[in-house]
Amino acid sequence: MTTPTSRRAFLQRASMLSAAGVAAPWALNLAALGEAAAATATDYKALVCIFLYGGNDHANTVVPYDSASHGAYAGMRPALAYARSALAPTVLVPAVALPDGLQYALAPELATLLPLFNSQRRGPEV
Repeated sequence: MTTPTSRRAFLQRASMLSAAGVAAPWALNLAALGEAAAATATDYKALVCIFLYGGNDHANTVVPYDSASHGAYAGMRPALAYARSALAPTVLVPAVALPDGLQYALAPELATLLPLFNSQRRGPEV
C-alpha cells in the first residue's frame, strides 16, 4: 500500500513537526519548574479526595458538639441531627483547644476513624 505524497502533505507534516519541536522545550521547562517548586517546599500539605459510593451528608460528618453550636445545628436540621448523647463517644480532642470552647464530634458511624485523629499523625514522614 502506498501513501500519497504531495507537496501539501509534505508541508502539513513538516509544520506539525516544527510545532512539536517548538512546544517540547517549553513543556519540559514547565515540568522543571514544578519539580523545583516541590523540591524547595518546607512544609508538606496533601489534598485527600475520597470517592464515596452513594453519598455523604457533609453536615453530619463532623458535627458541632458544644452546647451552643449543637443547639444551632439541631435547630437547622431537626429531622437529621444527631443527639449529643449519640456523639459523646466520638468527640474530637484536638492538640490545641479551639477558641470559644468549640467542640466537634464525628458521626457515630465514623467511630473507626477516631483513633486516626487521636494519633495526631500528620501524614507520611518524608
